[in-house]
Amino acid sequence: MQQLKLIALTQVEDVLQCHFNLELDWESAPELIESWLNSVNLDLKEIVLGADRISWRLLYDNQTINLCFEDLSGAIWFEADNYQILTKLNQVINKKI
Repeated sequence: MQQLKLIALTQVEDVLQCHFNLELDWESAPELIESWLNSVNLDLKEIVLGADRISWRLLYDNQTINLCFEDLSGAIWFEADNYQILTKLNQVINKKI
């Protein structure tokens, strides 16, 4: 299986858009994203499946953040109630790419 690699993170309004080396779909996203989350040491707490969206609830710096994948658009992004935690996450992940 191919390995998912983050190419860039882009802050857009109150989310961090993720740009990966592979295009994901409903079938490939769960395994590839979970493997990537492990590789960057993000603590997975829960997976929530919707009609065309998968959300991974993560614990980062004692706060909950979500990594979302939307099947129709192929968009992948981080969101959180606290915008400052996304800024911190952006800095940490960018050091790893």
